[in-house]
Amino acid sequence: MTAFDSIQNDYNPPRFKWTKRVAWCSLGLMVLILALWGTATIFAQRRLDHLIASYRAAGEPVFAEDLEVFKGIPDDENAATYYGQAEEAYIWPASFPIDLSVHDLIRAADSQEPGKYAAEIERFINTNALTIELLKKGANCDRVAWQDTFTNPLAPTGMGDPLAARRLGQLLSTAMGAFHSKRRDCDMLDLLYAQVRIAKQRTSMSGSLLDHLVTTSISGLGCVWVENIGSKMLVGGWVDDGLHCRNRMRQIILELSNEVAFRDSFHAALIGERVIFLDIYQALRDGKPMNPIFSTAPRSYALMIRPIIVSHCRRILQYVDQVIEVSRCTQYPRVSSELNKKTGPRDWVGLSGFLADFITSPSYNATMTVEYTRIAKRRMAALALAIRMFELDHGHRPETLEELVPSYFGVIPSDPFAEGGNPVQFNPRAASPVLYCVGPDGVDDGGRYGPRESDNASHSGFDLLFFLDGDRPRSNP
Repeated sequence: MTAFDSIQNDYNPPRFKWTKRVAWCSLGLMVLILALWGTATIFAQRRLDHLIASYRAAGEPVFAEDLEVFKGIPDDENAATYYGQAEEAYIWPASFPIDLSVHDLIRAADSQEPGKYAAEIERFINTNALTIELLKKGANCDRVAWQDTFTNPLAPTGMGDPLAARRLGQLLSTAMGAFHSKRRDCDMLDLLYAQVRIAKQRTSMSGSLLDHLVTTSISGLGCVWVENIGSKMLVGGWVDDGLHCRNRMRQIILELSNEVAFRDSFHAALIGERVIFLDIYQALRDGKPMNPIFSTAPRSYALMIRPIIVSHCRRILQYVDQVIEVSRCTQYPRVSSELNKKTGPRDWVGLSGFLADFITSPSYNATMTVEYTRIAKRRMAALALAIRMFELDHGHRPETLEELVPSYFGVIPSDPFAEGGNPVQFNPRAASPVLYCVGPDGVDDGGRYGPRESDNASHSGFDLLFFLDGDRPRSNP
């Protein structure tokens, strides 16, 4: 070897030394990042698994398949069988004008617009005569079992269209108006009973807050009907089959007053929300497409942020757990106070905050207000029917609600919005006699209300009213 070759072999410029150092440091940094990522992933998953184990220990559903409950009830004794057949038989006549809605028919049917759409109402009812009979059969069943198969909580194949049940309730509202206009009030009460029974029996469906809200909205349709028509029912007194009408009214009062099934349904629906959130995050964690943005993201993206996804999932579930606990309260003031103390994972920033806001940012304040408003409406509707029964028997309305006890009503219900469980209020001597609750603000305004253009009456800052003469102010279309 020559001296030149020796010098060339020993030649190692400084830039090559720094390149090696940078390479080794980069490799070390990558190993450190991987170690931190692995540790964070394991730690986050263990904490989530511990939370899931607590649900299992409590016997609560965790994943979609846990919501599947099948009961062996013969089809001819199962109300769900008839309701399913009714949904299939329901028809909206194709010949109706494109701008005509079922709400137009309902408004016309309850005599707000006498004679308007009379032909359309008649055709709608006749076309769905089989649907109405199936609903009445379902209402008379004592047992119900919904055969729900959840392949994914976001798309429950066994539930079908959750709004289909509301369409059935709207059909009954239209038919009730037509029967009332023909003075067939006993038939009308049969349909009202079927309507409140649909709402009651659908509460056994589990796994969807949307379905619970649809269910309670069907009950709300019945309450609206009682408010609009209650004082006009049986204007000639008890008819020849008055015993049947009296029994039907008592049955409807009992159905509206029984809140156990609705509370159980609300609790089950919130647990179902937890299942849905867990399923969303599990799918996102595994890189499955969830929406147009994330459907194009590579699986490696989900792998990179897995610790954040798992940690955020646990925090969301804990927040829903807090909401479930709060929902057990029976009075809205305490619910509102406790819920305002609960906060979801809003304090995170960056990518975690993006996940919270874009994918799952649950807020249940409005849901709670809707839930307790519907509870108040059901209580007032039940009282309104009892008042009407008293009036039919005595020729005048009671001066106080206490006169209804015990012949027409068990115990005067409390106002769910009032502090201390104060009862629902009754103002029989007002220009428009009303039952009322104090409303979400908790302030008793003596039954006042404020008009607004977009609705019949505003309850923001005012009381929640139930007009006994059906003279609720209505805005112009």
